[in-house]
Amino acid sequence: MTRHRTLLLTATLGCLAVPGWLHAAYEQEVPAFLEPPQPQVQEANVSPEVAKLLRQAEAIKDPGAALGLLRRYAGADSSLIELLIGQEEMTQTDQGGFDRAKHLTAADTAFHQALVLDPHLREAQLGEAQVATENGDYARALVLAGPAIDPAVLPQLLYYAKVAMRAGDWELANAATEMGIMRFPGDAGFRELHLELLMRCGRYDDAARAALAQLSRKTSDTDLWRTLAYAEQERGDRMGELAALEAASISAPGDQGLRLRLGQVQLSEGLPQAALATARGIVGVHPLPAQAVDLGLMTFAVRAAADAGDLPTARAWLAAIPEVKRDRSLRLLEAHVDLQAEDYAAANQALSRLIALGENDPGILVWAASIADKTGDVSRAEAFYQQATLGQGIEAENAGLRLAVLYYRHQRYSDAQVLVATYLAKHPGDPSATTLRTIIDNRLAAHAKTVE
Repeated sequence: MTRHRTLLLTATLGCLAVPGWLHAAYEQEVPAFLEPPQPQVQEANVSPEVAKLLRQAEAIKDPGAALGLLRRYAGADSSLIELLIGQEEMTQTDQGGFDRAKHLTAADTAFHQALVLDPHLREAQLGEAQVATENGDYARALVLAGPAIDPAVLPQLLYYAKVAMRAGDWELANAATEMGIMRFPGDAGFRELHLELLMRCGRYDDAARAALAQLSRKTSDTDLWRTLAYAEQERGDRMGELAALEAASISAPGDQGLRLRLGQVQLSEGLPQAALATARGIVGVHPLPAQAVDLGLMTFAVRAAADAGDLPTARAWLAAIPEVKRDRSLRLLEAHVDLQAEDYAAANQALSRLIALGENDPGILVWAASIADKTGDVSRAEAFYQQATLGQGIEAENAGLRLAVLYYRHQRYSDAQVLVATYLAKHPGDPSATTLRTIIDNRLAAHAKTVE
């Protein structure tokens, strides 16, 4: 950290992230808000010895050496010396670990001692507030800073509004932010805080208007476009969200997550060709190994290609994904793509692998059985239907009827009759099952006459 001779707000006081995928990072370097001690202006209250010592310490570039000089002072207690010790300790808090904690404790002790010597020394009270901020005790920082800040000084009021947000005191943060906008209408910091407060309060209509107003001055601000996209999403304006995401992706072309979100919205809004173009821009014609294992990206890309009717690309992207990396949703998507391509054998294989891994959803099992039946693998179809009947719910019960139809087609009339009877015992009067029972009974009767 570069040494400063004023008390710095070194804590990161940018806006907190808003819900979901959105991260509107408004963090910025917070300037110093306290003037350094000015002993030469306070000749009546500061002895020549103290004034000289303060000037000497301020002239030293090494904070450690400055602290050594100040701590060697053996004269009468001075609030300004304690204040400067606290400030010098704060410049060393970037060292991390134990050293950081040690310097914060030393700074807090010095600021407290300065207040004991001069209870009206606002700089010392703000110093204690900063220590509390650095320690994450934002509630205490508010209590300390409130009586000490000067609301006419922009950095002090901005600091206070940000600490209020960190403390979760939205009412106080809003009051400080509104005061900041009133006093400093041209400052972007208060506008950004105001936007975040609107988002946090769920005032998405107002947030969208506020974001658009800021974007009129900062058209390439990706974070603002993200915020607008999120506000439009919450408002239910999908086309507004899409427009904001397109603008955001233009301002940050290297942001893969942003482009992925854009493609997903394009796909959900029935724009598969646009989504495929977005997918190609991310994945490329030949996906890299690192991209091929990003399941979120590859699932989107495959679905975009399939919905756009580009089945060769969809299947090529599927083939690039290692078998061990494929999850359930991707395996189901693979089967869908294979069916679109009328490759029933491949679809059968994809679902069989999924079932071998423990899939037991009756709906998936029935689907696998119907595909196996199409490929002529009757025994596999029968096994899948039987497995589906062991599950719960309407899909499991319907699997019994489907199996009955399979038995009927292969002249296993008695087995089919048992299954239909079982189903009707639970659902008496079901028209489909009743019709199927009639067909089976007629066929059995005809078969019996033939035998006679």
